[in-house]
Parts: sequence; C-alpha cells; structure tokens
Amino acid sequence: MSSKYIVVFKKSASQEEVQKYADEVNANGGSVTNVYDSVLKTDSFLNSRACKAMA
Repeated sequence: MSSKYIVVFKKSASQEEVQKYADEVNANGGSVTNVYDSVLKTDSFLNSRACKAMA
C-alpha cells in the first residue's frame, strides 16, 4: 500500500527549492502529483518519512 503525504514548505522556501525537492522525490521512486504555489504557504512544515530521508 502506498502512502500519501502533504508537505508544506515555509514561506521563505523559493520556487527553486520546492522544485529541487520534488525532483529528488521523483528520482527516488516517489511521485509528486500536485503542487500548489500559494494555497498552503505557511510557516509550518509537515514532515514525513520520505521527507526525513531526503534531509
């Protein structure tokens, strides 16, 4: 069973940083299916096992 996660970056994250992260996820067998540029911009970061592995 695959897991799905919502990752929210800090407001200070650049579009390039977000794209780099998405590229890393995709390159490591994950799949970024949706990117919302402004809807979820907050100062919080929701982490997952996949995110921790990328750090």
